[in-house]
Amino acid sequence: MLNHLYKKYKDKFQDQKDYPEQSSLDDIQRKNQNIDSVLENNISIIKKMYSIPENSDVKIHNFTINGLNKKAALLFISTISDVRVISEHIIEPLLRNENSIKSIKDIIQVQSIVTVK
Repeated sequence: MLNHLYKKYKDKFQDQKDYPEQSSLDDIQRKNQNIDSVLENNISIIKKMYSIPENSDVKIHNFTINGLNKKAALLFISTISDVRVISEHIIEPLLRNENSIKSIKDIIQVQSIVTVK
C-alpha cells in the first residue's frame, strides 16, 4: 500500500525544490558592519534589516533623553513586548529626566532589564 502511494506521488515530491533562505550581499554586509556613531545611520540599517514600515511588529521609538540632551531610539517587537511597561518604565523616565549627570541605567530602574557589558 505505501509502496503504491510512494510510486504515485514520487514525481511530485521530487519536482519540489528546496529554497533555503538566502540573504543578498547587501543584507550580509549590513549584518556584519559595526554600530555607527550616528544614530540615524543605525536606525536606517535596522529599518532595512527588519523591513520597517512593512513589518508592523517591529517598532522604533525616536526621542531625546531630557536632561542629557541625547538623541535615542528604542527598538522593540510590539507583539511580544509589554508596550505599557516600555512606555512607563523606560520611555517616560527618560523623557522626564532633568538630571544632566545621571546615567541612563540609573534613570531607568526596571528590574527585568539587564545591562549588557
